[in-house]
Amino acid sequence: MSIDKELINKVKSLSQNERTKLVKIIMGFEIPPKEKHNLTELAGLGTEIWKDIDAQEYIAKEREDWT
Repeated sequence: MSIDKELINKVKSLSQNERTKLVKIIMGFEIPPKEKHNLTELAGLGTEIWKDIDAQEYIAKEREDWT
């Protein structure tokens, strides 16, 4: 049996009072805030892919493929 199913079964076996206590304990856990990222962090990402490719030639070929 997986751990989540085991936990669910154990919680189901608790009395209403015990469940309430458990919820209060869990709600007291601090969840660290997610780190915010700035879009500029992505600048330059993947530049090595385009190193030997001429942008104008690439665009012209893509446009050709669409017609």
